[in-house]
Amino acid sequence: MVLAYVCLAVFSFLLLLEKTCKRKPKANKVIQITDEKCARCRSCVLKCYHQVLSMVNDKNEMRIEVKHPDQCTGCGKCINVCNFNALELISRK
Repeated sequence: MVLAYVCLAVFSFLLLLEKTCKRKPKANKVIQITDEKCARCRSCVLKCYHQVLSMVNDKNEMRIEVKHPDQCTGCGKCINVCNFNALELISRK
């Protein structure tokens, strides 16, 4: 019985921690990629649940492009996984 209470407490703590650590969506912001910093690892493409980013072949060179900027919620999940600081949120035009 004690084990059940401990499991419940840990689960509640993790749930609370996740909610406090999340970025708040910034609807007036959109993602921008700095090509010079991008390593083309695709981490951001895989992390974006809204399919804003995609890998494209540009002159026989693969690069990441903001394919659907109108679908970007500004949540910043792609920024959190980028180890190269190639992504930033900018104001919508």
